[in-house]
Amino acid sequence: MLRQRLEKIVKLDFAKAEQTALKYLPPETPIRSTIYLTIDALNTGMMFEGNASLSILMFDPDKFDVAGFSHELHHAGFEYWIKGNPKLYAFLKEDRSYEGIAVRLVVNLLSEGLANYFCSLMMLHPPENAPEKLKEKFTKYEQNLNQMVREIQSLLSDCLSKAVPVESCKDRLMKILLDPERMLPSIHFVGGRIIEMFDKDPKIDRSEIINLCKQPIHFFTLYSQVAKKHEMPAFPEDLVKKISTLVKG
Repeated sequence: MLRQRLEKIVKLDFAKAEQTALKYLPPETPIRSTIYLTIDALNTGMMFEGNASLSILMFDPDKFDVAGFSHELHHAGFEYWIKGNPKLYAFLKEDRSYEGIAVRLVVNLLSEGLANYFCSLMMLHPPENAPEKLKEKFTKYEQNLNQMVREIQSLLSDCLSKAVPVESCKDRLMKILLDPERMLPSIHFVGGRIIEMFDKDPKIDRSEIINLCKQPIHFFTLYSQVAKKHEMPAFPEDLVKKISTLVKG
């Protein structure tokens, strides 16, 4: 079985996934990704520093998900632009500082939002044949969307004011970034739904949304344009000003 999978994997057309990802990245975005074939009983696939791993124990080449892999390659392209902002990227590496936690939250909101909406829309709108447990989770997320946005705003505010212990902020961040049920972390849903609102707004050009890879701070400008229409909680102006000092190039 492993030999058969290996033979099929090396024949897969990964370029299709790359082409999908590039459609939703700024012009001249390079995607350089090495795909490592592994024997991993825990992870079907992973992305790390732009490279990918696929486990021949768990990955079935006959069911290759082009959309799912394009999602991961989109992250690789997004990271290229983030690395081009030395100040932001330096904060992103500080996972135990208030500034690092705030920047990581904003960057994940954007990267997961863009990749989910443009490359793997099924992660925001599950198909009819999706498991009931997954559908229930999406329903819960949809009902609590505003509350989840407020939690993000509250965490950003606490990080920038340094009003609570940094470890508490780190714990709250991880609860937003990870899903113990391994279905869909809340940051994926919130980010994706907001990007979807941007894309469906007639006053926002898609190029502005894609350009968020290069100018993350513009997210708050676009959000302010759609928040009232969708009865979403606004980001306070003073909070946006403080964040801009961290994420502007």
